[in-house]
Amino acid sequence: MSQRLAVARALLADPPLLLLDEPRANLDPAAAELLEPLIGPAAGRTRVIVTHDLEAGLTESDLALGLRAGRQVFCQRTGPEDAAQVARRLFT
Repeated sequence: MSQRLAVARALLADPPLLLLDEPRANLDPAAAELLEPLIGPAAGRTRVIVTHDLEAGLTESDLALGLRAGRQVFCQRTGPEDAAQVARRLFT
């Protein structure tokens, strides 16, 4: 509930930039689906998303920045097909 409320409150001002930290954390699938049109790529906003869900992050992004132990591992244009390559760079 608090996750949905925080996102709703952020969207009230119709900001051109959204900073989202694990926006789908603790949401059931139905709630996450309702959230998608508001924060997804089709919403027309620039988004900075912090997530541990590698597949979702790569699917939704045009540019991915990978960090390990607080240091940049990579920064590249990416898509969902790059998940295996990105995982190797992050976890090996």
